[in-house]
Amino acid sequence: MDAEILKQIKEKLELKKVDLEKELTNHSQKDGEANYEEIGDDEDENAQEVSNYSDELSIVAEMQKHLDDVNKSLSKIEKGEYGICKYCNKEINPEHLLVRPSSGSCIDCKSTLQGE
Repeated sequence: MDAEILKQIKEKLELKKVDLEKELTNHSQKDGEANYEEIGDDEDENAQEVSNYSDELSIVAEMQKHLDDVNKSLSKIEKGEYGICKYCNKEINPEHLLVRPSSGSCIDCKSTLQGE
């Protein structure tokens, strides 16, 4: 892979990592203050509170997964293993990686896995 493209990708990944860590910190601080938003005491209101909290947990889990993917990609860059599809072991198109730098698979393998 071209060194300049790899540099651009690494910069994108590092910026994304900072953003995700900041967001996760904000969510964990908010979670520490109150587990549920106080909507009211009615049964329907309590159900809404639980639903909101569940949604929040899903958002945090998705952000953590994305952060893990970013960290894996940065680690692969450091090891010189970045940009290789984890399924077919072929080089991933650099244009694809510029758009989605934490991708671990090529478009062909991803399409096959998704049944497209």
